[in-house]
Amino acid sequence: MSTVRRTAPGRHGEPSGGRRRLTEHARQRRKQMRVTEHRIEETLAEPDTIYPGGVSHPGPRTCYQRDDLVVVVDDTTEDIVTVLWHGRTGR
Repeated sequence: MSTVRRTAPGRHGEPSGGRRRLTEHARQRRKQMRVTEHRIEETLAEPDTIYPGGVSHPGPRTCYQRDDLVVVVDDTTEDIVTVLWHGRTGR
């Protein structure tokens, strides 16, 4: 199971420690997009923008965007559920 350092604030804004787990889907997307775990860590640690995830997916999610990368985190489990390109599909 892949993990990245949990540097962004945890639930309710408190500092987080430890590691965030990448779901299988997030691992697949990271590989498809050729994004390093280091870049995911940077996005979570110093995002340009933080915004709520869309309502089309179950559960509350938060999107961390830095440059052209978005990392989507499940607010309940704190797992990274996907990574995507900001403003385009990347396909």
